[in-house]
Amino acid sequence: MKLKWRGLQFEHYILGILLAVEWIMSFTFLGYIHIPPISITIAHIPIVVIACLFGPVESSVAGLFFGLGSMYKASALYVMLGDRIFSPFQTDFPIGSILLSVGTRVLFGFLMGCIFKIVNKSMLVGMHSKYNANLPDATSEKRIQICARDLLDAELKFYNPRYGTMQKDFHPMRGLVNNMPYDYEMNNKVYAPTIKLGIICPASGQGKFESFLDGLHKPHTTRYNTDYVINYPGFHSVFGVGLDIPARSEWLALDDVELKEHDIYKAAIAFGKQINKRIEELGRNSHLDVIMIYIPKEYEILTSYEDEVTRFDLHDYVKAFAVQKHISTQFIREKTLDSELDCQIAWAISLAIYVKAGRTPWVLSNLRTDTAFAGIGYSVNHFKNGEQTLIGCSHIYASDGQGLRYKLSKIKDVTFDAQKNPYLSENEAYQLGLNIKELFFSSFSSLPKRVVIHKRTPFKEEEIAGLTKCLGSAGIKDIDLIEITYDENFKCFEYNKYLQADLFPVKRGCCFAINDNTAYLFTHGIAPSVISNRRYFQGGTNVPAPLKIVKHYGNGDLAQIASEILGLSKMNWNSFGLYSKLPCTIQSSNAIAKVGWLLPQYEGMIYEYRNFM
Repeated sequence: MKLKWRGLQFEHYILGILLAVEWIMSFTFLGYIHIPPISITIAHIPIVVIACLFGPVESSVAGLFFGLGSMYKASALYVMLGDRIFSPFQTDFPIGSILLSVGTRVLFGFLMGCIFKIVNKSMLVGMHSKYNANLPDATSEKRIQICARDLLDAELKFYNPRYGTMQKDFHPMRGLVNNMPYDYEMNNKVYAPTIKLGIICPASGQGKFESFLDGLHKPHTTRYNTDYVINYPGFHSVFGVGLDIPARSEWLALDDVELKEHDIYKAAIAFGKQINKRIEELGRNSHLDVIMIYIPKEYEILTSYEDEVTRFDLHDYVKAFAVQKHISTQFIREKTLDSELDCQIAWAISLAIYVKAGRTPWVLSNLRTDTAFAGIGYSVNHFKNGEQTLIGCSHIYASDGQGLRYKLSKIKDVTFDAQKNPYLSENEAYQLGLNIKELFFSSFSSLPKRVVIHKRTPFKEEEIAGLTKCLGSAGIKDIDLIEITYDENFKCFEYNKYLQADLFPVKRGCCFAINDNTAYLFTHGIAPSVISNRRYFQGGTNVPAPLKIVKHYGNGDLAQIASEILGLSKMNWNSFGLYSKLPCTIQSSNAIAKVGWLLPQYEGMIYEYRNFM
């Protein structure tokens, strides 16, 4: 109970002080400025502050103090003539005077409290991140002071050839510079010593693009975002393998596309078909690992198109084609080459090439070895006739966080809630469970002891029944079904033992439980800088929103589940950031479902996630 009370104690102190200030201002000369024939009051200021911080009840009490003080002052001998209307003893209408002096002040406080309550729906939380505690039973809707637990950020595993062992580092760039990729020992055994590229590029941009690709071999010095980005030493130094960039004579060019203002959609489709044709030509060379596609500025207009009935995205269009050919592609736009963030871009493109070539730069070090993670994503299409079709995606991750494979399936028996979120029937959920088992077994020739499934919407009873029945039939009894969403109305700051607010948001990994099945987790927040005695906040100065984690089924420990989500937020190989806001299970499944619409055949097909990156 001490922990529960501690959160409200400071708030009670503040309310008491403000009410005392209001009392003093109302019953003394401090709250009034006498300018004949009336008095001007400033005693309403504490009421506004209380309304902002607490609510209509507290501000109404402050208004009562103000009203009683106003009535008292109006009854004094020195009162201004115009103020006597507020005294029941100085007028012929005592009830009206009481209503005017007291009633209007109470109403003012109540209305101010209601206005602030309507306008400001967000919750402001002060957090002292050392202990874990539940929220108090009775808390203000505006401010809460609680204690939270700091979860340790996940460490990544890299291979160090000097010692012949795995080494750990929470920072992916530094881990690669000081060591080598996780799969380094596979070179010259399973993997070739060089990653070979294929190039598709319009003739007008070949010189500029060639210069950029050559720059991947060279060191780059970081000039921006120095709390996170470190110097790039060159592709071979980072990954321990060569990067084979073909001579320009081996590149495939794209024909000029005639652009007409009223035919942008047709031109975009024609451009996409050209690229797909070139991919097919290069795909006949089985030795290529990744195909690079360069988009100059003059072709930007062809990368997307949307009107009332048509939508086209060049990236998704080409990805859907390449996936069927089991070919990895990497788009690079001219605006990327023109960016001043050359060091950061060199890191990002190099990582993308390495991963899309089927390599593994790092894996997580702290997940249970008997656990598989699945993410469920949806893509809904709305047709003119009102029919809706749903594609579901299940994506499996191994215990070390490596992305495996996925399946797409068309969902026929589906219902939608008021927010247009889709939900599966028990039978469809059972079929999804079969996909999960098949994917895992096809990769490991065995089944996991524990399965954790993430999705962005709640798990309905029918979904829980179908999934648990299917997985349970294979002997998998340890199942956790987890809903992961953002709570944008929940804003937090951290304070120290002196109750002084920090200048930074809360730490990444800050977590606190609401109850046995619900917790808030900050995957987005302050992390250690690569520079000593400094902190790093990815993404600038915005106030981060936490993830709301709800366990709809299972006996898994909530702290462990939150820690797993925190770790999986560092497994998005499609970005070289320190972390993603969402775990890779959710991020990847949604992306896959989005592209899946363009696949002519997906039923029963198993795809590699890397091809969608």
